[in-house]
Amino acid sequence: SISFASGGDPDTAEYVAYVAKDPVNQRACHILECPEGLAQDVISTIGQAFELRFKQYLKNPPKLVTPHDR
Repeated sequence: SISFASGGDPDTAEYVAYVAKDPVNQRACHILECPEGLAQDVISTIGQAFELRFKQYLKNPPKLVTPHDR
């Protein structure tokens, strides 16, 4: 579960960093070295994944859990 991603900045053009969450290790920051200008491609791909997931969410929003259902 990626919660934040950044990369392709002019001063660090070859790096992508992201924060991911998991139930075991909580949160961790991952840094990828992306030679030959690939950092922007990686960030764009992560952005596309967020967009696809958001569109899925809009089509099938989670059902509300009432206190009685818990």
